[in-house]
Amino acid sequence: MTTTTATTADHSLRAERPRRWSGWLSGPAGQRGFTLVELMITVAIIGIGVSIASAHIVTSMPHKHLMGAARNLVMDFRVARSQAIREGLPYFVCFDVANSKYAVARVTKPAEVDCSTAVVKSSALPGNYVGVVMNTIVDLKIRTPDVVISNGGVATPCPSGGGLLAVNFNNSTAVYNSRGQSVASAAGGALLYNPGAVYLSSVVKGVVTETVCIRVLSVSGGSRVYRWDGAAWVL
Repeated sequence: MTTTTATTADHSLRAERPRRWSGWLSGPAGQRGFTLVELMITVAIIGIGVSIASAHIVTSMPHKHLMGAARNLVMDFRVARSQAIREGLPYFVCFDVANSKYAVARVTKPAEVDCSTAVVKSSALPGNYVGVVMNTIVDLKIRTPDVVISNGGVATPCPSGGGLLAVNFNNSTAVYNSRGQSVASAAGGALLYNPGAVYLSSVVKGVVTETVCIRVLSVSGGSRVYRWDGAAWVL
C-alpha cells in the first residue's frame, strides 16, 4: 500500500513540472528552430543572390532584344519569299528607316511597289524590341564604344556587298519574285538581282552596344545573320 501511494505521488510531480524549451521557435520533442541571427544571415544571402541575378538580366536584355528582332526579320523575309513562290506574285518587304519600321506586302498592281495596301504584316522595332533601331555603318563608327566597325579607318560593310546604309535595297524595299529570288523590281523583262542587307543596332542610353547585319542573297533569296564581334562580321 505504501509503494502504490509513492508511485502515484511521483507521477503527479512529473505531470506538474513545466515543459522546457530547447531554443527559440522550438518544435515538438525539443527540436531546435532558427535564431534571429540565422534568419538575418539567410535573408542577406538571398538579397545578394537576387541583386546579382537582376544585374545579369538587365545587362543581357539589350542582346536578347537585338537577336529577337533579327530572328523576327529573317522570319518575315522567309514569309515574303514563300508567299511569293506559292501565290506566283511578287512580295515586298518595305522599310521605313527613319522610324525603324517595316511591312510585308504583296503586289496589287503590276510593276508597282506599293506597301500602303495589301499589307500582310508590319513591325515597329522600337515598340516590339526596346532599344533596337535600324542604323548605318557611319553612325556605328562614331557611336559604338570600343567596337569600331571599320578596317584601317574604312567602314567595313556586311559580307558580300552589304553596303553602308541602314537598309541596302533599291528604294529601301526588298522584292521577291515568283521564284523566291531577291530582285530589283517587280516588273517583267530583264531579271535584275537585288541583294541587300539591313543593319540593326542595340542602343542603351544613346550609345550603340551591339550590331547585327541581316544579309539577303539575291539568287536564292535566303537570309543570313552576321554579328560584329569587334574585328569582323561573323555568322
